[in-house]
Amino acid sequence: MKVGSGFRGLLVLAAAVIAALGMFWALDAVMYPWAVSLTSPTLPGHWHGEVITPTGHKRWLAIELRADDSGRHGNLKTLGASAQLCTAQGMREYDGFTKPENWRGTQFNLTLVATDPRPEGLGFIRLSGHWDRENIIRADARLEASGSQTVAVERGVAITRMGAYPDTRSPLSLTLRRAQARDSAASCAHLNSQRRRS
Repeated sequence: MKVGSGFRGLLVLAAAVIAALGMFWALDAVMYPWAVSLTSPTLPGHWHGEVITPTGHKRWLAIELRADDSGRHGNLKTLGASAQLCTAQGMREYDGFTKPENWRGTQFNLTLVATDPRPEGLGFIRLSGHWDRENIIRADARLEASGSQTVAVERGVAITRMGAYPDTRSPLSLTLRRAQARDSAASCAHLNSQRRRS
């Protein structure tokens, strides 16, 4: 009899734990529908797309978005990001985080900062994203240099200028589509193979 009572007690405790977890999940789904849902797509995931710079160069941008509970905005969920920009010089990695601009997460502004110590190159990517709540993000973007670039050589002396990269002079538009992580590496390799043949 005592064994049966103990077993029923464990069942009651397990049911209470499951109910509490369910309530926490339901609360998250109400507060952050962009991050938690059983019935519709969410913003976290892998996204990628082609970037055509203002000077006509083709790049490939892959972003992993994730719901972040690190407490950077108090107890609110934030949108964390890891990104790779595929260029002729190889892959450069970026990190960033932000808070969606609205309850559904359909709008967000995200600054991606290069993670490597190189002082030159495209160190920042600023995105103003519009998510369709399904599988497409359309974004206005601006590329920003993190250092100087040689713009001329006079009498053997290199002349440099901060932010002189032509691709940083005007904004651009891009479309990111939901993808698998492995798709991004394959797309980058394909883009580079096309560049080598051209």
